[in-house]
Amino acid sequence: MAKFNAVCQYRGPLPPNTLLPEPRMKMQKKSDLPTRICVRCGLPFTWRKKWERVWDEVKYCSERCRRTRDGAA
Repeated sequence: MAKFNAVCQYRGPLPPNTLLPEPRMKMQKKSDLPTRICVRCGLPFTWRKKWERVWDEVKYCSERCRRTRDGAA
């Protein structure tokens, strides 16, 4: 990954108090993501970006399992 420096490629050095973008988080292997077991079907599922803020509340692997909560597998 390229390092951030205070030199613009086309216009020379940047003014002293210029805000630079923060480096992005390091990539994570899919095998390193947290997993859970679905309450409905019993299959394991992994963390998804859309569940980032509510991961503690996630119980089902899919919308289908969530809709048929009480049915048999």
